[in-house]
Amino acid sequence: MDVDARQFLLEQGVAPLQGLAEAVTAISGASRFGQKRQESIDRFDALRLQPPGRDDKQLRDYDEWQSKQLLARFGISVPNGRLVDAEEAPAAAADLGFPVAIKLNHKNIAHKTELGLLRLQLMTENDVGAAVETITERVGTIHEDISSNKFLIEQMIEPVVAELLVSIVNDSKFGHVLTLGTGGMLVELMRDTRTLLLPTSRKEISQAIAGLRVSTLMAGFRSQASVNQGPVVDLVLRVTHLAETLGKALGELELNPVLLSPNGPVAADVLLRAAPNAMLTNIGLLR
Repeated sequence: MDVDARQFLLEQGVAPLQGLAEAVTAISGASRFGQKRQESIDRFDALRLQPPGRDDKQLRDYDEWQSKQLLARFGISVPNGRLVDAEEAPAAAADLGFPVAIKLNHKNIAHKTELGLLRLQLMTENDVGAAVETITERVGTIHEDISSNKFLIEQMIEPVVAELLVSIVNDSKFGHVLTLGTGGMLVELMRDTRTLLLPTSRKEISQAIAGLRVSTLMAGFRSQASVNQGPVVDLVLRVTHLAETLGKALGELELNPVLLSPNGPVAADVLLRAAPNAMLTNIGLLR
């Protein structure tokens, strides 16, 4: 299209499209914009858009026990568990019921699996006692400055169909950014994620999950058990509500993995960085 033709079209209020590929891309973008605009209008009253920003100077890490108490307050399922001293661990495990998992509880240790600070499928009190000894020895070799006698014992979640990553980062420019993806040990290998800006909707979350490769497992791959997507979306919405409630106090909130079971999703591990605020103080757990 020559210059005169383009100028004529512009004068008539028509956007000249420079080629078929560009035209299709532009039409697709316009269609998507119109769809998103209508969705925003339909849920205008529900939008809780907050200005970007976070209190970097006050950010602190919380341990897994504290973080899971916060999740539970917002209706997010976590494993049935106990926070105990080393000598209390075997009896506490028996009281919970086997099999159990045990891990060191410390705010400065996030990735316990990679560090050998997590033991799964423990079937007896002797197994738990041995696991406590192993973990204690292990932490002494990798974190000499960390001295902790607190262990988190939890009932195993079974069966597990798939694992999901649910993460919210408070970006200084864009605000709260939600990432959904294949979780567990495969999160970095698979790189199977979808990103949404908050506030978001049930529809957008459902579409994001459906676009993940892990959704094939959720649907019941090769006649395996399947997972109802509805409760998974509910969990993600509760996580977004928690993030919005924390507001600028939130630095990062990561649930990985969220274990997806026919009985419902359960947050098996959580990382929380946040600045102390009135809500956290009032809960009485995060001081």
